[in-house]
Amino acid sequence: MSNPPDNLSDPVICQIVAEPYHPGGLEKHFIEMCNGLSRDQAVHAIAHESYRRHLDDTVVFHPLDLSRSRRHPLMLWQLIQLLRSIDARVVHAHAKKAGYMLSRVARFIPQQSVITLHNLTLARPWMKRVDGVICVSKTIADTLPGLPTHVVYNGIATPPPAASFHYPTPKPNVLAAGRLAPAKGFDLLIQAVAEIDNVQLHLAGQGDELARLQAMAGALGITDRVHFLGYRDDLPVWVEAADLVVISSRREGFSYVFAEALLAATPVVSTDVPVPCEFLPQAFIVPIDDAGALRHCIAGALDTLDETRQAQEALFSLGRQTFTLEAMLDNTRAVYRRLSR
Repeated sequence: MSNPPDNLSDPVICQIVAEPYHPGGLEKHFIEMCNGLSRDQAVHAIAHESYRRHLDDTVVFHPLDLSRSRRHPLMLWQLIQLLRSIDARVVHAHAKKAGYMLSRVARFIPQQSVITLHNLTLARPWMKRVDGVICVSKTIADTLPGLPTHVVYNGIATPPPAASFHYPTPKPNVLAAGRLAPAKGFDLLIQAVAEIDNVQLHLAGQGDELARLQAMAGALGITDRVHFLGYRDDLPVWVEAADLVVISSRREGFSYVFAEALLAATPVVSTDVPVPCEFLPQAFIVPIDDAGALRHCIAGALDTLDETRQAQEALFSLGRQTFTLEAMLDNTRAVYRRLSR
């Protein structure tokens, strides 16, 4: 039985996500949002049954399979009926599919509606049917003129002090993390590292590209310098111990590993994607899909590592203010309050 907090001044919120759970940034965001908000206000969650075990007892959970077509009439009717039965002031849908479904039913429910967009997208007519659009980066918000946008950067829980950890390989150690998918550009990163002597590359994550990336490392003769770590639930200690974090993505909405790196005070090199492009000094940003530029930037950052850290020192302080879980929750609550006035 879920037990939401009593006597709270903030509006009751209902959160929605469409797809079944699997480890990823969207799922992490939804779970942390529900659990974090439920410490101080009543929160209902509508999601696939696979989310139940990840949500705290303070979240009122409503299992509903929304994985069918976003236009499925029976599924939309079930969503309307469920939302009408929940005494909430604001309904918050995460990502485009759930956001689209909320826009379809918004005129049939009594609550204010808000969606979060996690990736770059074009403005769509359906987005005008909701009361608010939260964007996880300024870059996303800038692509949506005319919509009621609010920028709320994703946040992560500040990791507790870690036990001493050292990479099992000699320095320098470069870390990259994310789904092993073409969008993350790890193929470009492997090509770049192949031309930098002695660098050890550690890739944390799972995905369909694993075999191709392993084969690429083999073809380049660097299997002894490219290490596939798989999914790591201890990623913060790897980030903190790294000499450099590299984001090689072809596209991003919000880079969680960038936030992890700033909180760990580990310097970063990145392609020109959100949110690194909004914060990093230009010297540490390279064009997308340019392995040569990436190689040059990584090599330069490692050759002058003390200067690299010094150049990014102000970012580390900014990260502790901007990319924490509490900052994300506070900024999200502020959007809810504006919508529910």
